[in-house]
Amino acid sequence: MAAAAVIVGEHDNPVNVHIQNFIGSIPIFDPSQISLSGWFELFDEFCIANGIPDEPPAVDNVVPHNQKRALFLSHIGSRAYEHLRKWCLPNRPNRHTIPVLMDNLRSHFEPRGLVATHQYTFDKRVQRDNETVAQYLGALHQLAAACDFGVSSLGPAPSLDRGDQA
Repeated sequence: MAAAAVIVGEHDNPVNVHIQNFIGSIPIFDPSQISLSGWFELFDEFCIANGIPDEPPAVDNVVPHNQKRALFLSHIGSRAYEHLRKWCLPNRPNRHTIPVLMDNLRSHFEPRGLVATHQYTFDKRVQRDNETVAQYLGALHQLAAACDFGVSSLGPAPSLDRGDQA
């Protein structure tokens, strides 16, 4: 288990630092290594594995400080944090919920682009000579994600596990 400092506090009151043992670790978000959506999935799984509670709801437009958002903001990396800091001025990013922050980060790091362009790319994609059917279907799933076809257009992603096939 990795030990990490967890900030516990309310609004602008002084904070206490407690050391807590975590199962696993969360990499700092680096857009050259992983997509924002992929990183957020890792972050979410880390929080589930460690029993970190979801954010409490905002009350009268006041978003209370919480451990999950503190972990999120401390692991999104300096580039993403600086983007959020500028977007939130004159406030700080910790005054917004994680879904609001993620929507902003997605628009910056994963812009949607033109749906028609993505659909054209999808329509023109053919299976390559050195590509298995499973790899080709995986590539189609990845392209379809940006096409706005809907969740179940191609069914579930193909499994590459050949474990218990008859």
